Amino acid sequence: MTIRYLRIFVAIYETQSTTKASEQLHIAQPSISLALKEMEDYYGIKFFDRVAKRLHVTEAGQTLYRYAKDILHTFEEMEIQLKKCAAPEAIRIGTSINIGSLLLPGYIKTFEHRCPNTKVRAIIDSNPRIIEAVLNHEVDFALVESSLNNPRICQFPFMQDPLLFICGRSHPLYHTESIPPEDLEKYNFIVRNTGTASRDILSREPLSNLKIKIIMESANNEAVINAVKAGLGLSVQPLLQVESAIRTGDIHSIQVEGLSYTRNLYLLYHKGHKLETPEKMFIHINCHMDPDL
Repeated sequence: MTIRYLRIFVAIYETQSTTKASEQLHIAQPSISLALKEMEDYYGIKFFDRVAKRLHVTEAGQTLYRYAKDILHTFEEMEIQLKKCAAPEAIRIGTSINIGSLLLPGYIKTFEHRCPNTKVRAIIDSNPRIIEAVLNHEVDFALVESSLNNPRICQFPFMQDPLLFICGRSHPLYHTESIPPEDLEKYNFIVRNTGTASRDILSREPLSNLKIKIIMESANNEAVINAVKAGLGLSVQPLLQVESAIRTGDIHSIQVEGLSYTRNLYLLYHKGHKLETPEKMFIHINCHMDPDL
C-alpha cells in the first residue's frame, strides 16, 4: 500500500466511480482500475461490489476509507512542516525610516512569536525609496507615512497619529496646558521641510492667517526635536515621534484651543501582487486590519 494507492482509493470512494476518480486525479482510467484491483488482491478482500456497472462500498471499504483519510491528512501535514523546515517562509516589508525605527521592531517581535516559521526581511528607507520598492516588486507590502496617487498601488490607512504642538523643558509654555491660536505668534518655531504633514498644517486655516516665526527648518526629525528640547522654540510633531520624550518629561505637548490634527499612516502594496497568508497574518496582527483586503 502506498500514498498513491490511498489517494486513488479515496477518490474512487468519494466519487463512486473509477472514471470520475480518473478525471479528478488526472490519471488514466485503466490505471485507476488496475490500482484498485491490486489493492483488493493484496488484502484478499473486496472494497467495492460491482452491481449493474455501479460501485457499492463494502464494510472493508468503509474501514479503509477512515484510515486512508487519516493517513493522507497526516502525510500532508508532515509535508507542509518539512517544507517549512527546509525553506522557512519569509515576507518582505518596506517601511519609512520613522516607522522602521519606532514601530517595526515591535511588529516583527509580535509576528514572529505568533508565526515562528515565517521570517521577516525589511527595507527601511525614505518614503520615495520605499514606494519605488513597491513598484519594482522588491517588497510584498510597505508601511509609510504619506498617501500617494498612483494607479499601480493599493493603499489603506492603518493608523491615525495625532499631530502635537510641543515645547522643551526650558520653554515658557512648558507648564501650560492650552493656549489660543493667536498666542502662537509670540514664539519661534522649528519646523520640518515642506511636504510633511507636520509642516503643512501651518499652511491651513486658521494657522495660515497667523504670522508664524520660523527660525529653523530641517529635513531631519531628530534635528527638529533636539532643537525643541534645547528650548529654541515650538514645533508640530507626530505623537509617534515624540511619545517617549513626552513620557520622560523632555518634551511637553500643548493643546491649541479649537485645533486638532492627525495624520494617517498607510499600508501599500502593488495592485499586481496577491497578498499571501503570511503577509495577511502580519497585517492582521499588527495593523488590526481585515487580512482580505
